[in-house]
Amino acid sequence: NSDGQLGFPAYESPSRPTLVGAAEVAVGADHSCARMMDSTVRCWGANDQGQLGTITRGEDQPDPTPVPSLVGVVELALGTGYSCARLADHSVRCWGFSFGSAPSGRIVGL
Repeated sequence: NSDGQLGFPAYESPSRPTLVGAAEVAVGADHSCARMMDSTVRCWGANDQGQLGTITRGEDQPDPTPVPSLVGVVELALGTGYSCARLADHSVRCWGFSFGSAPSGRIVGL
């Protein structure tokens, strides 16, 4: 939990779960994301590459934070410094390290 990827402040131990209503949880090297029951996504942990999908790149986030403008998600996949989501329309959106010329933290299509 050095970057808050377990959903609570870095280096702390949880006494109870902090995320409710997740349909799927995926983990990367130092961040995690959950597909919620309403097909939106919340991410937490390290954000040095924009892998949380927020505009606050570089700031670790221990709290599950919504990825803006991302709906209709049916599946998640995470790696080292990036996140991807497959949508109901079969398109894929990825954000974070090395995805196109868009600034990290912005959702871009493949």
